[in-house]
Amino acid sequence: MSDQVAEYAERIPAEVRLALDGLTGRTDNGYAVVMLLLEADEPMRFGEIREELGLHQQTLTDTLEDLQVGGVVQRRPDADPGGYSLSTFGRRILDGLYEASLDPVEAPMAESV
Repeated sequence: MSDQVAEYAERIPAEVRLALDGLTGRTDNGYAVVMLLLEADEPMRFGEIREELGLHQQTLTDTLEDLQVGGVVQRRPDADPGGYSLSTFGRRILDGLYEASLDPVEAPMAESV
């Protein structure tokens, strides 16, 4: 990586970079898990997520790990039922991304995708 690339990339807060890496690290799996948890009324157990999305156990483990490292998803063994949910940070990131995507003037690439 060139010094210029590193200089610009480092301007994005580490927390945001980790969150985005967590979402994009495993193709669409991260997005699917996030949307499932977003729509859930309560934390979801690993088995419930796996069954709903039809993901292989190791794939889901890797995806959840990426999302947890990025701070988007949290594991809540103390909740009833215990399981995974979006973190407050994850919800804030998603809210910001959704809000930004609603402004067509600010999102010119949306037309080309």
